[in-house]
Amino acid sequence: QSPQENILNRMRTIEKRVEVMSSQQDQMCVYLDHLMEGLKIIGGERIKMPERRRLDPEESFDEISSSVEQTKRQYLGDILSERRRSHGSSNADEQPSTIFNFFPTYRN
Repeated sequence: QSPQENILNRMRTIEKRVEVMSSQQDQMCVYLDHLMEGLKIIGGERIKMPERRRLDPEESFDEISSSVEQTKRQYLGDILSERRRSHGSSNADEQPSTIFNFFPTYRN
């Protein structure tokens, strides 16, 4: 087998693995959507979910990271605004006691 064929075979293997991981991620996101809807039904009417968008495999990592960070800031800002409104607080430095990071940032 030539080096080019070997590299092509490895690339195909990686592409297949990425497709499988993408499918698994989609299934997990659907599961989490159902779980969050269930939590809303049983009394979590104030639960907010950030808008989810499908990632384009052709999009660069920097574009994806920038978009995720922007969504994260917007979502956390919404949480803080809602908390201030519900508690009648005007203190801009007040932080919610618990913030779940739905958008972990991975750094190399």
